[in-house]
Amino acid sequence: MKAFKSFFKPIDPTIEYDPEELQLGIQVELEHTPYKTIAITIAKQHLSIDPKYYTKLKGMHTEIK
Repeated sequence: MKAFKSFFKPIDPTIEYDPEELQLGIQVELEHTPYKTIAITIAKQHLSIDPKYYTKLKGMHTEIK
């Protein structure tokens, strides 16, 4: 767990994530890891940079198809 914590930057506890966007992000990240804790961390990292990260990602996937 120590290596896990050192790999990711700390999550800002003051950010209020959109629950639907966070859930979408968790589902996407679970495609890459079996660990929900890691999926949540990665999703929150992306959402801290862009609150609509996963909506935009979904839109890009739709455009490609």
